[in-house]
Amino acid sequence: MKKRIIIALCFVLLAAVAISVSASSISEKPATPEEDEWVTANRVIPDEIPVFDPETVDLYSPEEAMSRMYYESVNFPTYCPKYRSIYYICPTFLYDLVDRQEVDDWYNETVKPDIENDVEPTEMYTVNFVKRFHIAKEDFERLSAERLHDFEERAEKTGEKIDTEGHEIHNADIIYTFDNEIINNYYLRDQG
Repeated sequence: MKKRIIIALCFVLLAAVAISVSASSISEKPATPEEDEWVTANRVIPDEIPVFDPETVDLYSPEEAMSRMYYESVNFPTYCPKYRSIYYICPTFLYDLVDRQEVDDWYNETVKPDIENDVEPTEMYTVNFVKRFHIAKEDFERLSAERLHDFEERAEKTGEKIDTEGHEIHNADIIYTFDNEIINNYYLRDQG
């Protein structure tokens, strides 16, 4: 009888310890790094959040998007992309604003591991780049306009269709919210 009581008390004690550990891990949130002061100072949340109009861009099917993704490498992802192609591309149009070694370091720390591990990025690469290198919105908008102009000139010369997903221009009003929920919703492939 004593043996059963001791065993029962041990189980009660183990259960109490397990509940205590579980409760403390629930109530203690891991420390989150403080947001960069530049990001806080440059965040702009519009009164009305722009909504993507799928009629403005000829969207790829998820399978076609997957076959067209290039990540600037020969490695094609095996996951079905939930965002439009622009979400995954590196912001090469901004590279001249930053020292080349810093761009290479950013790529190796941010993009390359996603490619090697065949995982979706946790944050749009363009947003990550803008935040890390403090790209002014004015510069971003100017270079986006130049990019669009280049697409239009090329289309005029070659007849290339530029109202496709592969030629989409970043929406600065969305990017500079620095709010991943807003950004991710805007760049979702399926807007339904």
